[in-house]
Amino acid sequence: DHSLRYAVSHGGVADQREPLLGPSPAQQASDLALNYKRLFWRGRVQALHRQPDGAQFEARLNVTYSSRDQNSRLLGYAFTQALVQDAVVVGQAVDQSAVFNLNHQRPLGEVHRLDAGAEWEQARRREDRVQTEQDLPGGLPPQNLDERYDANVQRWALYVQDDWTLSKATSMQLGLRLEQL
Repeated sequence: DHSLRYAVSHGGVADQREPLLGPSPAQQASDLALNYKRLFWRGRVQALHRQPDGAQFEARLNVTYSSRDQNSRLLGYAFTQALVQDAVVVGQAVDQSAVFNLNHQRPLGEVHRLDAGAEWEQARRREDRVQTEQDLPGGLPPQNLDERYDANVQRWALYVQDDWTLSKATSMQLGLRLEQL
């Protein structure tokens, strides 16, 4: 099975500030325009083989992809209506992951079942965010940022466990798991 979503948004926020006590803030009003596109896809494949003796073998693969592109512009105004902030932010983020599972279950009598399996996961996130602000006369100090990162995570695990069925409502597991991240 799979899931696919695509979203596009064009919006914004207008903000007004009035001090009740104390000095006026450097910025009385701001207008934020925000535009983004988002794509999300998730797919899953699963195979199950049952044997006549009650044993079963299962394999699953889950894949996910998500991307977000956005840009925004913030205009900030002082109480005199002078422009004190003009900031543009452009960002892109991409997430990708894959998880693969193998599992074998074998009955061991009436109340025991042996489970053995392996898991592998790979995930990556890349993100770029660039913020550019104008140096305006009498304005707020510009904060020009260029933030980029690329993160990778890999995980694998092996496990074996004994499952006991104590009653229809109660079960217990005892096992060993080796995992590396």
